[in-house]
Amino acid sequence: MPASTRPRNWRLDELAAALSDASEAAAAGVNADIESRQAALAQQRQASASLAQREAAIATSRAGRDSAEAAHRDAVAAADAATQALAHCRGAWQAESAQVPEDSRDPVALGEALRQAQVALAGLEQALATAQAAERQAAAEDAGAQAALVSARQSQAQSAERLANADAALAQALAQQGFADASAHADARLDDDAMQALDATLRTFDRQLAAAADRRERAEAAAQALDTPDVEALRTALAASAATVEDLVRQQAERARSRDALLQCQQRLQQLDQAGRDIEARFAVLGRLAEVANGNNPRRMTFQRFVLATLLDEVLEAASMRLLAMSRGRYVLQRVREQADQRSAGGLDIEVFDHDTGAARPANTLSGGEGFLASLSLALGLADVVQSRAGGIQLDTLFVDEGFGTLDPESLDFALRTLLDLQQAGRLVGIISHVTELRERIDVRLEVRPGTGGSRVLLTGVPVAA
Repeated sequence: MPASTRPRNWRLDELAAALSDASEAAAAGVNADIESRQAALAQQRQASASLAQREAAIATSRAGRDSAEAAHRDAVAAADAATQALAHCRGAWQAESAQVPEDSRDPVALGEALRQAQVALAGLEQALATAQAAERQAAAEDAGAQAALVSARQSQAQSAERLANADAALAQALAQQGFADASAHADARLDDDAMQALDATLRTFDRQLAAAADRRERAEAAAQALDTPDVEALRTALAASAATVEDLVRQQAERARSRDALLQCQQRLQQLDQAGRDIEARFAVLGRLAEVANGNNPRRMTFQRFVLATLLDEVLEAASMRLLAMSRGRYVLQRVREQADQRSAGGLDIEVFDHDTGAARPANTLSGGEGFLASLSLALGLADVVQSRAGGIQLDTLFVDEGFGTLDPESLDFALRTLLDLQQAGRLVGIISHVTELRERIDVRLEVRPGTGGSRVLLTGVPVAA
């Protein structure tokens, strides 16, 4: 409750207490009440004397307040200028930032670049906030002091008025010795709870008044320690920071373009990689087949050589039957299964299995006569395989060119016996040779005889028709 109501309430309480006891039987107590009210009047006069002292203290406080208000106005002006400059810079920065794509903004990089400017701005904002807080505190305390002064003056006037009214009421009460009626007495009377509430309100106001005075003193001390900010230096730093921000934004845009180009390249590479994977998956089987067919295998055998090796096995099987007979059961032709030299293609090499030694050896280790027999066996075996695969076509003629001179008589006999067997089977066997033994054992011969006039051909051994 305001202090201006305290004397009135106190006076009403006393009056109520006095009037509550007013009756015909309590007339003698009126004199005692007059004495108590005179004592209260003396206290009011003492309060009036202390009021003059308070007015002097208020005048001193007002002078200090005017000084603080002047300093505060200066600080507010400087803070407003700095705030306007800061708002302008922020508006420009926001306008520039709005031109940058959303996905290209990097707050971390921009924050690092703006760190120096933000430090200076933070100091200015802190100074501005301190000055504003001090100004608000000083204004609040000054308003409290003014309100307290006005309240004190009103309280003084009201106390004087209440004192006069109380004297008049006391005179009337003394004359009449009571109230006009019971309802008026009931309306004017206050209970003990209301009086305690009013007393608590007054004590609270006194504490708030003391706290306001303390805050005002601290505000004045804080305002004296403040320095005027260097606005020009801050503007220069802000301009430098804005230039730095612009340069960083430009660099960020260039890096964004480079990043977009790199992302496009990466996307294209990913597409090509995926396409390559699809191609590899599609042609994995074909590629493996191509590698095997081209000889990329442990035996280094191509598909063509594999097919030829199959045919060669058939030829060797047929030739071995011939060679086994001509070599008197000693030699058999077979294909080399294991390749010794991995640097060259394999699968078509021929070796000879010797039944006398029980081991296989290369075909080039055969003697001249043995080699001729092996070659003749291969030729005959090839003829047999070709004839079996030719769909019924017969190879009726076979020519053997030389090689018989390398045979010993027994081997020559076995070779001729084989050729005679072919002849008896219906084939025409022609032998080209200079060996005399062959001429004696062949009935029909086509001899080429050289002469001075040139070579001439002579057919001998042809039977004459009857």
